[in-house]
Amino acid sequence: MTKLQQRRNEIVDLRQQGLTYREIAERFDISPSRVGQILKRHQRDQERSRKTERFLEEIRRSNDLDKKWPIAEFLDTIGIRLQLKTCLSEYLDRDGTHGISLRELMDMFIPRQERPPRDFFDLLPAYRTKWVGSKTYATIIKRLTRADLGSAFAEGWMARRVQLKQHIYEQGNCSSYFMRHSGLDELPP
Repeated sequence: MTKLQQRRNEIVDLRQQGLTYREIAERFDISPSRVGQILKRHQRDQERSRKTERFLEEIRRSNDLDKKWPIAEFLDTIGIRLQLKTCLSEYLDRDGTHGISLRELMDMFIPRQERPPRDFFDLLPAYRTKWVGSKTYATIIKRLTRADLGSAFAEGWMARRVQLKQHIYEQGNCSSYFMRHSGLDELPP
């Protein structure tokens, strides 16, 4: 936890204990209006967290790989940073559907293919998206792996990860960074 996060938590705790903005401000040598800003940001973050959890619960309950979900809300839920979120949103929304299914998401990052070509990454649609390089790609794979998006997604995603790892080992065309940061190195050989 950073010093700023620790300070924010202390300010929230003091406010919950009943201290006024002025009393809190004096303790931290900041203005009462700054205390208000910190508390409002905390409140927004808490609401965003609750909204994300509700959205994830809806995805898990549906357990439907073909149901369309709002793109921006989905990318927020899996924790994609703003710059990449904007690029992926534009890429995904190119046909005007404004939604993506879990199957389409899997196809974008690890498409099912019987015989992958020599350069597997050239055929990955997400890899052709602006701001998606090997490090970002590895991060997205790991985030999707850790996201609890229901049993149907978990089963399909695992199969695709295994396929990708097999291809990488067969072709020997991937960095150890990618393997480590995508979580593929955690899969059995």
